[in-house]
Amino acid sequence: MKAVWEMPLVQKFIRCVLYSRAAVISVLHALFCRMCAIREPGLAMTFVPYSEKGRAYIGKQRMLHEFFKARQRVPAYVKLPMPMFKSLSTTVAIKLLPVLDKNHFAKSNTIESCCIHGFIPKGSVIDESSGSSGAPMQWVRGKREREYNQRLIRFSLKRLIPGNRQIIINAFALGPWATGMNISSAFEKHAVLKSLGPDASKIIQAIKHFGTAYSYIIMGYPPFLKNLTDRSDIRWSEYNVSFIYGGESMSEYLREYMQRKCIRKVYGSYGASDLELNIAAENDFTIEIRKLLMTNKLLANKLLMDTNILPMVFQYNPADFYIEQNSNNELLFTLCRPGYVVPKIRYNIYDKGHTLRLKDLKRIMRSCGIDTSEFQWPKIDLPLLFLYGRSDASVSYYGCKICPQHVQDCIMMSKTLRDQINNFCMHTRENNVGDKQLEFYMELKSHGMPDILKTQDLAALFLLNLEQINQDFRESMAIAGRDNIPLVHFFPAGHHQFRSLDFKVKYQYII
Repeated sequence: MKAVWEMPLVQKFIRCVLYSRAAVISVLHALFCRMCAIREPGLAMTFVPYSEKGRAYIGKQRMLHEFFKARQRVPAYVKLPMPMFKSLSTTVAIKLLPVLDKNHFAKSNTIESCCIHGFIPKGSVIDESSGSSGAPMQWVRGKREREYNQRLIRFSLKRLIPGNRQIIINAFALGPWATGMNISSAFEKHAVLKSLGPDASKIIQAIKHFGTAYSYIIMGYPPFLKNLTDRSDIRWSEYNVSFIYGGESMSEYLREYMQRKCIRKVYGSYGASDLELNIAAENDFTIEIRKLLMTNKLLANKLLMDTNILPMVFQYNPADFYIEQNSNNELLFTLCRPGYVVPKIRYNIYDKGHTLRLKDLKRIMRSCGIDTSEFQWPKIDLPLLFLYGRSDASVSYYGCKICPQHVQDCIMMSKTLRDQINNFCMHTRENNVGDKQLEFYMELKSHGMPDILKTQDLAALFLLNLEQINQDFRESMAIAGRDNIPLVHFFPAGHHQFRSLDFKVKYQYII
């Protein structure tokens, strides 16, 4: 005998109530945002202080609304089975919605079938991902979603780095790639913009040409920004230069290194070409919390799901992006704003992380004996997003996991290593007797190779730093024994081993 909630009429009633409630909230919020967004400063109304619960509630309702709309209008969603709802609770209903990813959505359907009404509308832009996880994917972005995102990018930048005489230099890869295209579009009519792509010599030439009368905001990937910072033919202290980075994480050692080179401010933005560019962003408060996690082990143990990895810390708007965590600690994203040509509901890009309310952070800090009054808390109580990186962006070595950030930390924390090493990559393999071997490949800054004793000293220093940063690695080294100590190979600058790993687009650290 069927349960009451399985009866067709009951299911229809539950869906009707859920959809109606979600539609009303979504429409009212959309009208409010549209009125506020007539001018860019009006976006501040979307972030009204002390309204965290309201934003979270709106995000849930908009999520359901977008799902029901997609079920009616998007062929790829029509094929999905309709969940059997058991109650009128929004929270319960959300857990029943299907989880999608690149393989089960973008790759298993045509581009048109993923779009509203099954076709690509006029005014859309098709860009592509960098292909760091395989072949590049094609992504459709409609005019309405691009315009809102561009307004939000401009608004966020004004809050982070205010100023009048600014030149924004787009150092992301230009051409078909999502980030470079959208950054140029966001500022071309509303700021002084120079889109040069990842060309260090042209960027330095432009800064020298326009001189100290302007301040400069350079946007690009962390490996390129480090490469730009290391250029010796410019005195950064003479100019007002700030960096905005994206595409991958940055260690605090690298941030401090750039600031010691007289880069004024360094902030990160989190996004994904599958989803949206500016999902979450760093600010002075989130950077302060991240630095505290490096030094306060008690707080790190209570707050982090993996104390061997220092996550990036961002703030995000839950009314625009509903973020969940599955059983594998992977983040599920829903684009809650209306107007997306390709809706994404409970979409998994296999980034590991978790979210935390600001009030819960205060409570945990107090339980660790931290005086929260010493911190400059943000006026807007947006939740925090802790991001650990891609779930597959690490190598395993005798039970421990080593991610690119560990290697970056090892290099940047030692002057000897950071003065010698330009780039790196790593991989694991099995030797001829079946033992797992971990190998690191280091590209030197010089075109010549140092003598064998010097490379042995560099390798020993690197492994010693890695043991200090990753406690699991220290234990794994003891298990592996001397015969299976990780190998550290050094190559001169420009070696063919690194030519296919183009950091101008998006660097691939695992080979």
